[in-house]
Amino acid sequence: FPVTIFGQICNRLGLKDVSLMGNAAKFSPVTLTEAKQVQLSLKYPGLKYLHSAKLLSIPLPKDSEGESTADMKVLNWSREVISELSE
Repeated sequence: FPVTIFGQICNRLGLKDVSLMGNAAKFSPVTLTEAKQVQLSLKYPGLKYLHSAKLLSIPLPKDSEGESTADMKVLNWSREVISELSE
């Protein structure tokens, strides 16, 4: 159920591809101003934005043991990210 809602939110925002690849989440298509890119890179170290491909890649958050978080934590984190993209 939460995944379906997440998908609907992504569709409303025009995100056609949201995926987890290795230790990063990828969002596209995304258009960021330079200021927004700087703002997000301060909050999400390791962020990569490919303007020509309109692709945003952000490393997944880690838990206290340095492992990538999973399941609902990743889903909630992803919702936070896309809400910041829509601001």
